[in-house]
Amino acid sequence: MKNKAKLFVRILKHLNYNTIVLNFTYFSFWNALKFPILINCPFLIKKAGGKITTKGRIHTGMLIFGYNDIGHFDNAKIRSIWEVEGEIILDRFAGFANGVKIIVDKEAKFNIGYDLRVGPMCSFIVFKELTFGEKCLVGWESQFMDTDFHHIVNECNEKTNFPKPITIGNNVWITSRITCLKGSQIPDGSIVGSGSVVAGKFSETHSFYGGNPCTLLKSGNVNWHI
Repeated sequence: MKNKAKLFVRILKHLNYNTIVLNFTYFSFWNALKFPILINCPFLIKKAGGKITTKGRIHTGMLIFGYNDIGHFDNAKIRSIWEVEGEIILDRFAGFANGVKIIVDKEAKFNIGYDLRVGPMCSFIVFKELTFGEKCLVGWESQFMDTDFHHIVNECNEKTNFPKPITIGNNVWITSRITCLKGSQIPDGSIVGSGSVVAGKFSETHSFYGGNPCTLLKSGNVNWHI
């Protein structure tokens, strides 16, 4: 009985226009009543298209916005943006802080691994595919872009720069203000240092990467904990 009461209070705390709209847009009526999406921060829905595919049982709070409070951000003045036309694949739970922007283009996929935790003011811009493994942590003001946005053409006026997937492994710590560009791969157990620009494929697990451009700084035997 106590657990049901706590669940009811939790839903009421997050019950607002945006929470209702996203749940009843992406889920069937009875599943929407479980409120798998909870929003507890300023929030703008620009586009609510595409679909959300879930792994495992649908339950309350699978996807939370306004997940934690980072002291040096004014959470009342930064809002998250939802602009989705493609597919989001959600594995059981993910938490996003305030000011996160999620943009998923038509036919693109954003794969959110179990227990992804994201700090404030991060951007996820997906025109092809962006994949996070399980138990990843992303620090504030980081951005992930699998596209160049603007077209680069050759002498025949043919486009030459196409979106390329970004893949983040399991248990990866992306520290603050990282830029991760198209075609990047970060292997399991890795740490990426603050301010790095990732624009390549790395293969050594449990290693430390950093810099602009990002390179391998310490190989193997690197471990981290929240």
